[in-house]
Amino acid sequence: MDAVSYLSSALEVYRGLDLQGQKQLLAEAAAVGQKGLAINDPQQMHQLRLYQGGATLSALQVACVYYVGVQLLLPGQDAGIDFAREYELAKGMAGGVRRLSAAGCMQVLHCHRLFLVSPPRGLAPAAAQLVLAVVSAIGGVAGQAGDHSTAA
Repeated sequence: MDAVSYLSSALEVYRGLDLQGQKQLLAEAAAVGQKGLAINDPQQMHQLRLYQGGATLSALQVACVYYVGVQLLLPGQDAGIDFAREYELAKGMAGGVRRLSAAGCMQVLHCHRLFLVSPPRGLAPAAAQLVLAVVSAIGGVAGQAGDHSTAA
């Protein structure tokens, strides 16, 4: 699920850049990638000066920035890594909760209610933030969570 989040963030960054900036960011990510990216090693960090004002990213994040750049600027080209499924999910997330389908909203609301009643152990902070963002955007749902709790 990390890749979906990183791809979504990269989409947001690319959308905030003009065409020249997008090309430069893709070139920078590609240059870092040419040295090799150990995407399964979260300790391997890389600097991208054109990403969010100069950010230090994991190898997986850099690969995601690269993949999004290829998809946006060179559609149809083989990026050398397959994030196609994750990219489709990320496109639905990018731009905020406005892009969630009605079914997606219902799933998130259901998860939110369960989270309030009995928080799952190990819930990823990003998942919790998404749930809270959706609930805030829809409004008024948090107060209804108590309707689903049981008396002890």
